[in-house]
Amino acid sequence: MQCSVRQADTNEFDITETQVSGSLGEGAQAMSERILFVDDEELVLRGASRLLADMFAIETVTSAEQGLAAIRQRGPYAAVVSDMRMPGMSGAAFLQQVGELAPFTSRLILTGHVDLQSLIEAVNVGQIFRLLCKPCPVAVMRDALTAAIRRYRLLRSESLRLEQALSGSVRALSEVLAVVNPTAYHRAARICKLAILLAEKVGAKNMREIERAATLSQIGCVAVPEAVLIAAAKGVERLKPADEEALAQHPATAA
Repeated sequence: MQCSVRQADTNEFDITETQVSGSLGEGAQAMSERILFVDDEELVLRGASRLLADMFAIETVTSAEQGLAAIRQRGPYAAVVSDMRMPGMSGAAFLQQVGELAPFTSRLILTGHVDLQSLIEAVNVGQIFRLLCKPCPVAVMRDALTAAIRRYRLLRSESLRLEQALSGSVRALSEVLAVVNPTAYHRAARICKLAILLAEKVGAKNMREIERAATLSQIGCVAVPEAVLIAAAKGVERLKPADEEALAQHPATAA
């Protein structure tokens, strides 16, 4: 498949000045989320900035490398719109890396030429949300970006709900442990503090996951009598075989 590319002296979008001047249109509303356009053709980027800025917060860069740097430094963006054929890195390969850096960001391809292999690569590798052909009418682009932002909002909202539910579950389990086995609860608190200090020392990025894992590290001790934990901590006398087995099995009990 080949998308026709019309030569224009102002922009690559198939629309005239008079069609975009004035208000956003009935029912339209400007969106605050930022959108990143990546294209090695300055003409396309200028057109995107000029024709879409009344409704979207547009940022532009001229290479995939600059796009990745922008995402690392200023991301995440609600959507990234990329050309397919760019020097150094294809749009599909670029969008694959975008997905790794910002999984909620909607990824779109805007291109003038799409063959079957490129299309397969865009879908399977870049996991694109929309494929748009140049010249792209502004109305079509606006609809695509609006849908992309709504998808971004939905994914963020679902992630937040899951995050809150998970945090609530961890807190509830920790409170249960505090009631059933205070010794194990305080041990978990100490482990959590040490784990966070160690993670900060090594520059770990997944601090929240580390904190949760440490908080629940002793949850299996709900099945271990507190007296056994106290005796094990003192180390004065050997535990009974049954008590040793119960203590050794607390990670499996938690799992």
